[in-house]
Amino acid sequence: MRASLARSSSSVSFVFGGEDHRTKHSMNWFHQQVCRSGRWRCRLERELLPWALKGVELGDDVLEIGPGPGATTDLLRGRTKRLTALEVDATAAAALQKRLNNLGVCVVHGDGAAMPFPDSSFSAVVSLTMLHHIPTTALQDRLLAEVRRVLRPGAVFAGFDGVGSFLFRLVHLGDIYTPVDPDTFAGRLEAAGFTEVAVERGRGRFRFRATRLRLSSMADVRGAGSVSRDVRPFSSVASKPTSPVGAKDNSPGQAKRRPG
Repeated sequence: MRASLARSSSSVSFVFGGEDHRTKHSMNWFHQQVCRSGRWRCRLERELLPWALKGVELGDDVLEIGPGPGATTDLLRGRTKRLTALEVDATAAAALQKRLNNLGVCVVHGDGAAMPFPDSSFSAVVSLTMLHHIPTTALQDRLLAEVRRVLRPGAVFAGFDGVGSFLFRLVHLGDIYTPVDPDTFAGRLEAAGFTEVAVERGRGRFRFRATRLRLSSMADVRGAGSVSRDVRPFSSVASKPTSPVGAKDNSPGQAKRRPG
């Protein structure tokens, strides 16, 4: 959820966590330029999005959380019948809706930690290099719980994010920077109520996917009184086979300058 409340030539300010939990930060000028660059867009299209969503069945009604300037939104439009983009900043949301008007995208101004959608609304939810922009792990976990709530039973939450490093921190100098530890993220997804969890590292990044419990499984759980959530490798939860994340022809390389 990256968005501006006040813009200047040097920074963009953010507010997170709803009216009762406001946290302000900023995004530096260099970071803004990289996220809007053609080079980043090209890398998203050719490398990162195919890697993150390989084998994922998005279905007909997808929610993207935190579209920012909309580079990922542009690429998602052709993958689903209906696309909703949830943006925390009103100005950024309005600008994105204006740009994508009549192109089948519904841009909603709202907070990912308190989503303005009914339960079981979406066939998939995606988060694409966004989670580290949330200022606290507590708010990240609130967002995970909300994702599970708005997913249909059996639907998938998928995406990718950067792994914390000195270079990643340098790009975010003066920004929100709360990197997600891929070694503990599976457990956090499980705690939010997901099953069939998979988290795998690439070079400087990690991808993830997790499923909201299906209705048949819910009935079994009510009878048994407990939930079994196995953490599985990508090959066992993907709809199609995937290559190892470290494979030369499949995993995205670590960029010298890493936006997001």
